[in-house]
Amino acid sequence: MGNVAAHRPTTRLITAFLKQLHQLLAEPATIMPAYRQLALGLGWPVHIDDGQRQLDGILSGFANNGNAIVKTATTTVAVAHGTLRYKQF
Repeated sequence: MGNVAAHRPTTRLITAFLKQLHQLLAEPATIMPAYRQLALGLGWPVHIDDGQRQLDGILSGFANNGNAIVKTATTTVAVAHGTLRYKQF
């Protein structure tokens, strides 16, 4: 089963993660602002396929409900689901 002491850092990491998650879930309004501060790829070109349409644009942010906000050449779209791929610069 291995050395229990070797698993302590993992246990501390999981405990810290769960504590932070519990704090966020206790105040749901804090989730998206916290996520926005850490989100990678804002301002980057993306391709989105949501099963009904394909979009190319710039990832400009996230709505309070978690939808990705993408600016295309002609409009701004909120995308609730699908595959988001970052395009090469």
